[in-house]
Amino acid sequence: MLADASDAPTCDPATTCIGAPMPTWELEDFQPKSPGFKTKYGLSAFKPKVTVVALLAAW
Repeated sequence: MLADASDAPTCDPATTCIGAPMPTWELEDFQPKSPGFKTKYGLSAFKPKVTVVALLAAW
């Protein structure tokens, strides 16, 4: 286990790097009937809860 972020391995961002910190991201709620419509959420909005993120696409 890594002691802190300074111990994280360096790698190319286009590849998966085991042990690297989670990248920051946010998504906008686009469902008009949702109470959070137009609200932007990132993973930090759900700390310290266990969170499962499923990104689905139908091409």
